Amino acid sequence: MKHFFAFVTLLVLEISTSAQIIENSNRKLLWHDEFDSLNTTMWTIADYSDHYGEPQLYKKEQVFCKNGSLCIVIQDTIVDCPENIQTSNPGSCGPCKTGIHNFISGWIESKPAYATQYGYIEARIKMPYRFGLWPAFWTYEQTKNYVNAAEIDIFEMLGYKPENVITTNIHRTYPDGNIYYKQKSLRKFSYTDWHTYAIAWNKDAIIWYVDGKKIRKTKKHEIVDPVRLIFNLAVSGKSHYPTDKGFSDTMFVDYIRVFEK
Repeated sequence: MKHFFAFVTLLVLEISTSAQIIENSNRKLLWHDEFDSLNTTMWTIADYSDHYGEPQLYKKEQVFCKNGSLCIVIQDTIVDCPENIQTSNPGSCGPCKTGIHNFISGWIESKPAYATQYGYIEARIKMPYRFGLWPAFWTYEQTKNYVNAAEIDIFEMLGYKPENVITTNIHRTYPDGNIYYKQKSLRKFSYTDWHTYAIAWNKDAIIWYVDGKKIRKTKKHEIVDPVRLIFNLAVSGKSHYPTDKGFSDTMFVDYIRVFEK
């Protein structure tokens, strides 16, 4: 009986905490996923896909839910992309190019029914740190009939930089020379620990937050289109390959919550 009351107390506390988050935000919760299971009505998972010739091949088995978290696993595994393979390609990720890829990893993005335009977007995430890895949480245009590219990098962590460095960016067009790129060194911070990452986005400004603290604000961004939300774990390029052999690392996502503007 004591264990039952402890469970009920914990459950009430969890519900109260979630309600308090929603109430204190002064925003309405539009949609969320706590990743107790992999909801394929909400998410598209890349399979035999790659992204502009990057060295990792995205496969669906690298994305799954376990112990209440979304898991995206990258492995130092050489794999071939066969000819005429049947693929699952998110709109921002293409079918893999025939030939050898040096890594396999995961990519997941929200489906059109969950397109987001403005609002407060937050996820709680824990990432691996290894030279050459490139975990990211970002947005991209939902349809091809867009005003601009609508990419907001809520974060990109670059494994050749220190683990207390978070990079943010926006892209209104490609290529743009990364003119909106910024990096921030945070004190007593490592992205290998659990943290919340968020943006508040309206037509006038985008504000980035880490653990509820503002780290950047950009005005006149001109990103106005509905977007898909993407989590992926990549390798940052041929000049930044991981040096270890036979590794396997995981990016964990505890939840994602999207509030109205």
